Amino acid sequence: MFQDIFRTFPVKRYDRITLINNAGIVDPIKHVVDLDAASVARNIAINLVAPIALTSAFLKRSSDFDGLRIVANISSGAASRPKGSWATYSAAKAGLECFSTALARDFANDDRVKSVIFEPGIVDTDMQARIRDTDPANFDEVAQFLTFKKSGQLLSAETVAAALGAFVLRDDLASLTKVSIRDLIKSQ
Repeated sequence: MFQDIFRTFPVKRYDRITLINNAGIVDPIKHVVDLDAASVARNIAINLVAPIALTSAFLKRSSDFDGLRIVANISSGAASRPKGSWATYSAAKAGLECFSTALARDFANDDRVKSVIFEPGIVDTDMQARIRDTDPANFDEVAQFLTFKKSGQLLSAETVAAALGAFVLRDDLASLTKVSIRDLIKSQ
């Protein structure tokens, strides 16, 4: 995949390139006692293993790039504030944040690599619809998520993407930056 991308967009034309690891799933939304190994493995594969593998491939493929390389990993408030019935999702996102920190440490002496942990907030996506459709017996906070939608508290994916896009273009990124959409919207 990266070979095709780098062939289509020769990196020598750019002063920075950014990998945004955004794919994610919340399932399984179940109490820990009801989890099965296959759904746990799928969640960890998508939310943690894939971003690690993609980051490694991105950094290898761009190792001769002279500009700035940014890896932005999309996290969640659930990484630091786990929700009941989201054990796997919360653990995977916490792991992704740890990975992002380790990445920054690996490149602590190379100011051409930056690691960003981005908390997008509550976004109006298919994942949010899935959460709202969960049986309350499996997730006792469903009513709260229904209220978020009904009261217009969900951000649009376009708003969040624009904020992240503008953020990764900043020239003052630290080797590791953790930022929340709330911080970015406040500063606008």
